[in-house]
Amino acid sequence: MAEIEPAEIKPVEAGGPSTPAAPVAEKPRTVRQWLRSIGNVDSSGKITVVLATVPNGEEWFIERMSVKTSSTTSTAFNLYAGVAEDAYRLDSASPGNDGIADEASPIWVPGGTDIIGVWTGASATDVNSNVTVGRLNAQVRVGE
Repeated sequence: MAEIEPAEIKPVEAGGPSTPAAPVAEKPRTVRQWLRSIGNVDSSGKITVVLATVPNGEEWFIERMSVKTSSTTSTAFNLYAGVAEDAYRLDSASPGNDGIADEASPIWVPGGTDIIGVWTGASATDVNSNVTVGRLNAQVRVGE
């Protein structure tokens, strides 16, 4: 077996053809979460759920949502940031009984903000005489 000679190390001037490339920065890992919330109808036909509160110091982007109710009447759904008022509405669906939204431009939600879903116009009970419920599911990307 032949013996391997160590290579001769020659000094290289900065900027010369043998200058090592700068280290490549690692691409940050994308973090996604799947959130679920369920709520019961109140006496006014409204279902309100708080999907989550974005932690302080983070920002979330809602990429996909699914809304569903067991209501026997047609409902309207609205998604809000922080306060369930029109000035804070992020998205809507009418009817809101069963729908999916793939957001072409994800919805930005800053840290410390509640993500609130509200259905209006829901029946008191479903077809089986059970209390009407609303379900909100969302896929969020943690900010980059």
